[in-house]
Amino acid sequence: MSSAYFRTLESYHAKRLPDADSSPTRVSAGWTYFGSREEGLEALAPIFELGVPASSLCMVPWNEIRATVGGGTDRLICQGNTIRNFYRPNFKNYSTSTYEKTFARMEKFYANNAGGRNSVVNIEFFPNHAMAAVPLNETAFPWRDSTAYAI
Repeated sequence: MSSAYFRTLESYHAKRLPDADSSPTRVSAGWTYFGSREEGLEALAPIFELGVPASSLCMVPWNEIRATVGGGTDRLICQGNTIRNFYRPNFKNYSTSTYEKTFARMEKFYANNAGGRNSVVNIEFFPNHAMAAVPLNETAFPWRDSTAYAI
């Protein structure tokens, strides 16, 4: 086993990861289902059926949710002495064309700004049951039916 593993590592060196020639932009996703493993696997079956590689499939204890979801971006976002610009639009509707345009814009940004390759678009989806439980006349927030935001 160890020899096979080390041969694999050696093959990566020959390929010079990451690919400096094409430097492709990639989509990374982290899915968290709040419920039983069986229900989560059923809910995420359409994603798994796409044949995308999964790097991790695990049960996460409640006290580790913040550090686990989002691919660990909390650790990066919360670094001290670093300027961050956050633009947080809320989402009510989800559109394939919007995702594709956003991805294309990020690819163009990365191509034109090599130093910006650590920039990310983080879209978080969430249930809005708690917000919907508050009567309309108790808040001025107009997007109470939104169920996602982007950072």
